[in-house]
Amino acid sequence: TTEIYTLSLHDALPICRWIKYLGAISLAFFWQQCGFIMHEFHHGQVFRTISKDNWGGVLFGTVCFGISSNW
Repeated sequence: TTEIYTLSLHDALPICRWIKYLGAISLAFFWQQCGFIMHEFHHGQVFRTISKDNWGGVLFGTVCFGISSNW
């Protein structure tokens, strides 16, 4: 008989479960803050010029948060 061995990422990189949860919570907090900062940029609350605020909103919305900030 032929046995097939598979190696999952969990087997290759054994990480404690609480470290995975800590990473997930940290990433969720980062995304939430990026969305809030994008919101403030698009209301013109950060810089004195709207062009800088738009670029900041694009950076935090599209690049960091992962949604289009031009809707």
